[in-house]
Amino acid sequence: MIQATDVQKKSIVQWKDQYWTVLEKSVSGSGHAGQNVFLKLKNLDTSEVVENNFKSDEPFEEPESKKLKLEYSYKDGDSYVFIDQENYEQHPVSEEVIGEQKVFLKENEIIDGLFVEDTLKSIEFPETVQLKVTSSPEGVKDTDKEVTLENDLTVLVPHFVQEGESVIIRTDDFSYVERVSTKHFENNAVSGTGKHDEDDDEDKDKKKG
Repeated sequence: MIQATDVQKKSIVQWKDQYWTVLEKSVSGSGHAGQNVFLKLKNLDTSEVVENNFKSDEPFEEPESKKLKLEYSYKDGDSYVFIDQENYEQHPVSEEVIGEQKVFLKENEIIDGLFVEDTLKSIEFPETVQLKVTSSPEGVKDTDKEVTLENDLTVLVPHFVQEGESVIIRTDDFSYVERVSTKHFENNAVSGTGKHDEDDDEDKDKKKG
């Protein structure tokens, strides 16, 4: 049992007989007795997100939790089935819990699973993924355009991104990060000089801005 002031961001707590992950935490007020703790919580069973203020000494249970490497196997109705890499046990997760990030699932890929009290409660996607562009219209310099990726997701990218190239996409908001360069410095045996893709420089400048 811990108090609200001891709750940490990204930790798992039990509240109202349900399991929640802590998305945000802030403390206001002075003195332990006068402090209020703001928590933004996500329900691990329903994906519901709630915001609430707690007294500093509000008690929370800390359930046993762990992360395991799982292999995404197949979709079964409204559930996605993952396989434990150690004992090959199957674990279904509802589409509701996975949410919109389901578009990033690929069969046979390895991904982190969060277990609470030995039950798989959520799938933890990496911050970014690499995806191939399958459809891209001609772009106009210094403007963004909409392209389609291999998972049928459509995103806005810089004008120079072309069909067949790969891009890095954030999994939380589906936004473009950068293009995966397919051109590298070419060694010249005579002069020792090389060349590179000017659009990649533009991509880097875009990220810095």
